[in-house]
Amino acid sequence: MLQVGKHPGKINLTDVDNALNILKFLDKKPACAIMKHNNPCGVAYGSTPAEAFEKAFWCDRIAAFGGAVVLTKTVDVETAKALVQYYFEVVCAPDFEGAALDILKKWKNLRILQIKEIKRLQDYKFKRFIDIKSLMDGGIIIQESQPYKIKGTQDLKPAETVYKGETYKIKRAPTEKEYQDMLSAGM
Repeated sequence: MLQVGKHPGKINLTDVDNALNILKFLDKKPACAIMKHNNPCGVAYGSTPAEAFEKAFWCDRIAAFGGAVVLTKTVDVETAKALVQYYFEVVCAPDFEGAALDILKKWKNLRILQIKEIKRLQDYKFKRFIDIKSLMDGGIIIQESQPYKIKGTQDLKPAETVYKGETYKIKRAPTEKEYQDMLSAGM
């Protein structure tokens, strides 16, 4: 932690964890995920970290209030200036430029987390993991993630069904752009 702010709560940490679980599928360019109470408020790519943040923020700026912002690239001054206009509980990134960190530290209660190996998230894209939750009554839930099977356009099959002996199919195959949009949406 580069700045503790208020003591980080469990929700703050699970928001970051869940954002990382989304961002592991967004490794092609700068990306941002904003979580609030374990719900995504916005997720976006950008040509810069600042643009990724702006796009993610405007997905649902109301829900993002007080949430956790997680970026896949270094927070630069432009990104820090965009972030400090709004109230967040947590900002997490692989690195922070010195001047950007000074800008963010003006919010004394902001928790600033550095996870240097965010770039390695893609290594876990198709791996299963165990999720353990403890319950108020002392019970424990242990569940294994489902494997993500769609790795490329070859895994997307055209819609087809048989109904009352007649086969129904799509009228045209998706374009390359449509395939890429589906892969981005699913990943």
